[in-house]
Amino acid sequence: MEYEKRRDLILAGSGTAAGGRYNRVELSGSCKVAGDIECERLRVAGSATIDGRVKSAVLTVSGSSRFEGSLEAGELEVKGKAHIAEHATAKRLLISGLVHVGKQVSGEEIEVSGSLTVEENCAAETFKAKGSFRIGGLLNADLVDITLYHHSEAEEIGGEVIRVRRGKAFSFGRWLGAAYRHRLRAETIEGDEVMLEDTRAKMVRGNDVKIGPGCEIDRVEYNGSIEIDADAVVREHKKI
Repeated sequence: MEYEKRRDLILAGSGTAAGGRYNRVELSGSCKVAGDIECERLRVAGSATIDGRVKSAVLTVSGSSRFEGSLEAGELEVKGKAHIAEHATAKRLLISGLVHVGKQVSGEEIEVSGSLTVEENCAAETFKAKGSFRIGGLLNADLVDITLYHHSEAEEIGGEVIRVRRGKAFSFGRWLGAAYRHRLRAETIEGDEVMLEDTRAKMVRGNDVKIGPGCEIDRVEYNGSIEIDADAVVREHKKI
């Protein structure tokens, strides 16, 4: 596709425009696009709304924006607040603001330093989080790497390597008690290599499993090795 031959769309203030194919799209203020957009670059600021599907090579959100359809991007960076009503797909998804996705999220690389809410499943090759997340279904990635600075949760977590560590700012939780710790909660966690801290789960399955401090696990099933920290609660564990 020859993006350079397409026109740009620049909206500011309270303007309205129709969807279509564009080269560069810049939306700022309380503006609205009615229809689908396909473009090379899309930058959204202010309180813009796109009432349709979006496909962009590079998409940046720095305001408070709504996408009423699905969203597809090569790189999606959210510094502000974004509500995506349907599916979100991006090769690289960087979240330092707040993102809410009404259906599923998929990508190659997802990094969360802000807040991510996904109503259904989230799938990636690499999922890294130092912010908070809530995933209503399955979080599935080859590598799941979570550092707990906030409470996070998922119905299920699956992957090859799953690492959950407490953040360095742990001293307040340590003195105030377990109720004040930042924790990960999940019904089931399953991976080849599983290393957990400050995690509450009903079931953990893996080949090599390490249950670290602050964990509360109802049952662990493993077929390789297991380590259980003295500051962890594992009610039942079985080699299978």
